[in-house]
Amino acid sequence: RRQTTFDARGTQTSMEELPHHCSASNSNLISANIIELLVNGSRDEILALAQTVNLWDLRSDDEDDNTVLHIAATNSSQAELIYDILPITKDVIKRKNSKGNLAFHSAAKAGRLDTLKALTAWGSYDSDWG
Repeated sequence: RRQTTFDARGTQTSMEELPHHCSASNSNLISANIIELLVNGSRDEILALAQTVNLWDLRSDDEDDNTVLHIAATNSSQAELIYDILPITKDVIKRKNSKGNLAFHSAAKAGRLDTLKALTAWGSYDSDWG
């Protein structure tokens, strides 16, 4: 069954079409549509997309090289999503961006207490991660 969503410009998009919006030059890059979904989409839409695309291995196409979790952690509406995704893909919480920051650091810098709570609820951050 196809679920219809709308992007920031109001363009109708189905969940089945979103995986094809990864960067053409590198399929491991997070597309603008996926970032939009992480920022404004519902938890259910993101989890449905995660069944068709390995979101957890994607990285942003900028100097920060953020993961999907870094992006979700800076958005207060995605705390519930963080509770859902961490049991699915345990190692994503340990992935650092190009500045050496974990998603926890991104949430703290953005002042997102709710996402910080979600990240710390999963377990302690070990200084040996790396």
